[in-house]
Amino acid sequence: MVSKLNLLPWWQLYPVKSRELMAEPSGTKAEFSVGMTVRFQQRPDKVRQILRVEWHKFQHQYCYYIETSTSLNGEHCPAYWFAQQLLLD
Repeated sequence: MVSKLNLLPWWQLYPVKSRELMAEPSGTKAEFSVGMTVRFQQRPDKVRQILRVEWHKFQHQYCYYIETSTSLNGEHCPAYWFAQQLLLD
């Protein structure tokens, strides 16, 4: 049986908090930091490293740039993930 969540586009899988831009609040810390190893919840077979952490102004949470086969080949891959999509290794 296919879940309705699997049929939604990726940006609808996570609740939208606001359409307003929000600067990074002071005193908050990201769940993960650069250099930590994580796994994708949907594909936990590979261990990956966090390359960069940034504040996402629309989602009002931190986003994480993770090494992928594309990024390891030297190609530019601006894809990012949120903490809910990652598992700490």
